[in-house]
Amino acid sequence: MNKTKFTTIRLDEAERQAVEGKMNDTGLGQAAAIRLIIREWSEMKKLYMTVPVSGVIRDGAVIKKPETMEEAASRG
Repeated sequence: MNKTKFTTIRLDEAERQAVEGKMNDTGLGQAAAIRLIIREWSEMKKLYMTVPVSGVIRDGAVIKKPETMEEAASRG
């Protein structure tokens, strides 16, 4: 049994351009291009890193800086 759920979406101008660009690059139809964009985004998201508010990235390492009392108080 097919578990595919069909949906209707509306794309704004920027989204439409992104999908059409992917369609032109790959030769895929609209639905396949959207699925490909979603899969690519999902893979890229795995590479994201969260940096603490009180830190910086320097030479590929997260370096924490000490918080001031005001900074700590502002976070609650």
